[in-house]
Amino acid sequence: MPRTIPLAYDADDLAALASPLVLLESAGHTLTASNRIAYQPMEGNDAEADGAPSPATLARYEARAAGGAGLDIVEAVAVTPGGRARASQLLLTDATRAAFERLVAAYRAKNASTPLLVQLTHSGRFAREPVSPYAIEDGEARLLQDGDLERVREAFVRAARLVFECGADGIDFKHCHGYLGGALPA
Repeated sequence: MPRTIPLAYDADDLAALASPLVLLESAGHTLTASNRIAYQPMEGNDAEADGAPSPATLARYEARAAGGAGLDIVEAVAVTPGGRARASQLLLTDATRAAFERLVAAYRAKNASTPLLVQLTHSGRFAREPVSPYAIEDGEARLLQDGDLERVREAFVRAARLVFECGADGIDFKHCHGYLGGALPA
């Protein structure tokens, strides 16, 4: 016999989707989604060659801002140039910071209330410069050494700081699909 999961709301009543949701309460700061609809971090693969958001990226996020979701997450933003899976993937570094500030400002101009997160990632063995924390049989990914791991950690920390300096509200980590963060515990 199939098991059911008891729901704390009426599944036929969609009004719950319109209710606010507190995402974070910490040190006197509250981050609240105005509703329970979230834009997922779907990759547009339309960054400039240096990883900066392009005009097409800005237009996409301006359109998302106008959509009224309660939470929005900027797609798979690499933390190192070699950690990008594609040449058109976004990259957040000191060199692309100003472009990300423009993206956040453009988003805020259309929607100042929706929390905006940035998803940070390193594509690991799928990166343009493939790396792995363990030996891979096909040998296509370089085995990371202790110094490499420290540099990647520092890149994540720096990118996380840049997210907040650019005006976004938080970070999300993309550690799925065998990307570096997901491969580390394996």
